[in-house]
This record gives sequence, structure tokens and C-alpha cells, in this order.
Amino acid sequence: MALVNIDKLYLAIIDKDEVGYGNLIFQTPEYIPGIQQFGAKLKVDTGILYEEGKLTEQNSVITSIDVTIDLGHLSNTQYAKYLGHTVATEGGIYASVDDAAPYVALLYEYTKSNNKKGWKIYYKGQLTEPDESVKQQEGKINYQNHSVTATFQQLNNNGMWKYTVEEDDPNCPADIANTFFTSVIVPGSDTTAPTATTVPLDGVTGVVANSGVIFTFSKPMSLLSIDDSTIFLIKADGTPVTSTLSMDDTKKIVTLKPTTDLLTGSYVAICTKNVKSVSNIALATNVVVNFTV
Repeated sequence: MALVNIDKLYLAIIDKDEVGYGNLIFQTPEYIPGIQQFGAKLKVDTGILYEEGKLTEQNSVITSIDVTIDLGHLSNTQYAKYLGHTVATEGGIYASVDDAAPYVALLYEYTKSNNKKGWKIYYKGQLTEPDESVKQQEGKINYQNHSVTATFQQLNNNGMWKYTVEEDDPNCPADIANTFFTSVIVPGSDTTAPTATTVPLDGVTGVVANSGVIFTFSKPMSLLSIDDSTIFLIKADGTPVTSTLSMDDTKKIVTLKPTTDLLTGSYVAICTKNVKSVSNIALATNVVVNFTV
């Protein structure tokens, strides 16, 4: 299927990439505005073996991936952050000979010719200083953009170098458009059930009548799994309490709030184990909060 547009670009700094469970840590992906074009070219080293004048064996290894990104604009803060430079207090940025760009993951969204979306990650690379070229207008408009290059490689932790998922893949999560850029997905690495803490805690008395209950999860949660059938508030006698649900931008904090102030009495907030993470891992058990107002 042909690709017709590149829609969004994000970068995420890699804090840790070592062999072993828990030794692969990415920062939260950051939106890089103005993406116009993306290109990737693999460098492959192929070894071949001939016996008696015939090719009997060959093996190819990806040595690196050369990436080119054309951007309409790049802020000083982002330029310094991802090229390893420094933002000057006097304005602008300055580069030093010992600057080192951090390793980053690159994430982008694209549109296919069937109008379906796709998402891709290149896991580990470093941006390199772009060449500079400024041209006169010469009687016509010439847009002169940032063209940034980067060299990507495989992760030390698991050997992965790329991940692709598309909307028309039968296994594609239904809410991926809302969750893909919240964290760097590493397929097969998330097998741990999410956990949740609450405010107030179970058994607390004297809760403020309009404060509601806040559930804080250990990992980003799927918005599609959260509704009034999976997280809800009832009176101690089982009578439903009309409430609203909201999720913060990290997708880790869900607030359950009554639409009107609660009357004095006992209540129960319930988060069922049907609530799932963005990796489709469900809570191990229901989370139940008994409290009184």
C-alpha cells in the first residue's frame, strides 16, 4: 500500500539501554512540529561463501540506518536538546566541540493511500549537525527548511531497531491513535499487570463531599477500557451515584467525580479488572475504595 503523507514526528531521549530486564528506559516522546519528509536508508554488510565456484552460503547484517528528516522549523530549545548544544541566557544557542547528541527513539505517524494510518518507531539513533545553506530569494519564494540527518542502530537491550503497526492490521489496538505517542512501545516487553493507588485510601473517613476519587496507575491506560461500567461510584447499599470520569495527558491518572456533592454517608468507588493498559494488559484484581463523607 502506497504512503501519501507523513503526519507527525516525535522524539524520545533514551535514558538507559543495557542488557537485562528493566534496563531499557525512554523519556516521554516529545512532539517535533513541521515534519515535511522522512527518509531511511539501511546499510547492510553481506558475507558470502563460495565452494567449488558456487555460492553456498550468505548472511546479511544491518550495520546502521541513515535517516533524513526535513522540518519546517525547529525551536532553539529542541535543537539544543537533541543535538547536545546549550541554550544561551543571552538568547540563541551555542555549540561546543565536545557536545554530544543524546540517543533518541524516533516515532512518526503516516497516512496510506487507503486513508488508513500507520505508526513507526526507529529505536536508537543520534541526530547529527545539519549542513547549512542559505540562498537568496532571487525574485521568487524559496522555502529553506531544516534538513536533519541521523544514524540509527539496534538497541543493546533486545536487538530491536524498528517497529511498525498499521490501523488495518487486525491486531492493531483500537485506540492506538490516542496512545501511540504517550510512551515508546517495545513489543513483547510489557507483561506486567498495571497497579493502581487511590486518593482517598480505602477506609478513610471525613472525605470532602465534592472531592471524588483519584486512581493513579503504574502505566498509561487505554481510554477505551475506561467508562462507567469499569470505574464507578455507588452508595454502601449499592445505589449508583452519577459521576464523571476524566483522564490526564499521561493517561495514568483517572478522576472519578460525583456530579453533585455527596450527602453524609458511606460510599464505595470501584475500578474493575477490566481496565487495561495501552499494551492491553488488565489489572490483576479489582480496586475497591470504601470511604465516608
